Amino acid sequence: MARILIVDDEAAVTAPIRRALQKLDGYTVDLPLLIGHFLSRANAELDMNVTFVSDAAMTLLTTYHWPGNIRELQSILKRAVLNASGPVLLPEFLPPPVRRTSVSDWESITSAVDVPVSEWDLFVDSQLTAATQSLYDDTLARMERWLLT
Repeated sequence: MARILIVDDEAAVTAPIRRALQKLDGYTVDLPLLIGHFLSRANAELDMNVTFVSDAAMTLLTTYHWPGNIRELQSILKRAVLNASGPVLLPEFLPPPVRRTSVSDWESITSAVDVPVSEWDLFVDSQLTAATQSLYDDTLARMERWLLT
């Protein structure tokens, strides 16, 4: 015989649902815990073994302006796990909206994880910000000048 749980407090029952539908912006302190939980869950569901999040990827995930709710975080982590090619979740496995940052954001992110910003990072970021249609050609020309001088 199945048991039915009767709860008098509607707020207690609906609280988890309301939290799941709220935007993630207010939960920045909880994000590393949520990331760890959803990473474990994605590994189990997808039969993968991504066990670590790089400092740079964690910084991108925790500084991203989350327009959606917890389901967006879960979806992004599943996608990143599918893109991963090893046990470490790297920034390049994250979708473009999470990776897309301005030059000043890159400086703060890389300084937070002790990775120097190269002039190439700044050049590519400025080209992407300017929405150039010739990123490959511009980068190739710059590389050739750099190699020849």
